[in-house]
Amino acid sequence: MTPRGAAPDAAQVGTAALLTAALPTFVTLALALSQHGLIGDIGFDIANGRWILAHGFVPLANHLSFAMSGAHWSNSEWLFGVYVAWLYGVGGHIAVYLGLLPLLLGLALLLAGAARRTGPYWQVILPLVAAVTIMPVMSPRPQLVSFVLFAYLFSALEAARHGRVQGLWAAALSTLVWVQVHGSVVLVPGLIALNLLLPSGELTRRRLAGPLVLSLLLLLVRPGGPLAVLRNLLDVGSGGNTSVISEWASPNFHLPWAMLAALVLFVSLPLVLPELARRRRFADLVLLLGSAFALLYAQRFLPYFIIVALCMAAPLLPQRWRVAQPGEVPAAARRSLAIGLATGVALAVLLVSRPVFPLRSPMQAIGYLRRQHATDVFAAYQIGASLELYGVEPYLDSRDNLWLQRSWWPQFVAVTQGAMSVTSYLRRYDPGAEYVLWQVRSPVALELDQSPQWRRVLVDKNPLGPSPGTYGGYAVWRKAGAS
Repeated sequence: MTPRGAAPDAAQVGTAALLTAALPTFVTLALALSQHGLIGDIGFDIANGRWILAHGFVPLANHLSFAMSGAHWSNSEWLFGVYVAWLYGVGGHIAVYLGLLPLLLGLALLLAGAARRTGPYWQVILPLVAAVTIMPVMSPRPQLVSFVLFAYLFSALEAARHGRVQGLWAAALSTLVWVQVHGSVVLVPGLIALNLLLPSGELTRRRLAGPLVLSLLLLLVRPGGPLAVLRNLLDVGSGGNTSVISEWASPNFHLPWAMLAALVLFVSLPLVLPELARRRRFADLVLLLGSAFALLYAQRFLPYFIIVALCMAAPLLPQRWRVAQPGEVPAAARRSLAIGLATGVALAVLLVSRPVFPLRSPMQAIGYLRRQHATDVFAAYQIGASLELYGVEPYLDSRDNLWLQRSWWPQFVAVTQGAMSVTSYLRRYDPGAEYVLWQVRSPVALELDQSPQWRRVLVDKNPLGPSPGTYGGYAVWRKAGAS
């Protein structure tokens, strides 16, 4: 309750202001996700989830891909696969998209909440800048769950500094879900342990010990045990990841989105680091520098850095930078309400005016393979998940960290880059392959068109197919004499 005559601060403007501040951020994230569609690893998640729903248990052996059939495998993302598979069964690809929107709303609310004390204008602007920055890496993957839980963990640590430890216990308890969804669950005990090793005056070791023990114990509660999570972490720096998967590459700072990320990097570090050092919050200092290094290593870590930078910078924003002074908060909140609503409505119109979560898959090619009862398909990495989603299996591409230590994986990378003959590769690693699904203007396509052993039987003309990019759409080649 504000004493009579005292000016209310920005934290007292109410829930309506929080929801309005989060609206532009939420719609921006929804817009980014809407343009992705069912391509990439989401197909693998749905296929695996459908298998679990059909059989009633979580497998500990690979069952979806020819190259590693029967090999021991503990999928650290199985629960997300079950969720999206259930959504897909309820209403197809649109249901999957709609079912992921609550995660985006939760992230938007947490970001707006972190900026709550900066005043009503910055509470709209800072989360919106964060949303625009992470748009390029917004894909329908289990990372969406980890972004929300990571932001909540960070906010819980901040609340614990002010004596509110219930949120920290809840964050530790979230390990039970997070460990079934994504390998980034190690952030829970990692961040708590970092603050325990480098405690600040506000956040003592006594408040951290219990949540740390709880999170460590809950790491054990997963199919295949915790070693599967650690094994995946060891493969994070694999050259097999960085050479093929774009999100594992360092950001290209010539691109507009990467320029914005660099701007956040160069503004937040000099603004926040001296203040963290002055307040002796060394755990946060290590976290900010570590997340910045992770961003420079691979663009997939961009959201983690942006969440850390926003949550740390917002409370430290100098008073002179705040557009509305404390005595102007009520009037500024009304103006901010109008700005937030107008921005949210404009973005919503943009969202509904373009294709939402399109079926970005070579459907004609997949339909042909299904009609031919294909049993061994050599598929391009980019489209392998669509084969899983639509039921054409087994196939040989590469999938998950399970493949990275195999001798044929570097050769597969060489094939995709045109540095190795595809026919030589097939003779050695997949002699039973009867079909190839690949891009029509790639080195693989040029070689197969000239080989008497292979014949192009179909070019996919699906207008919603993958973006043409360098090598165009997709085609199917059939091996001579295939049954």
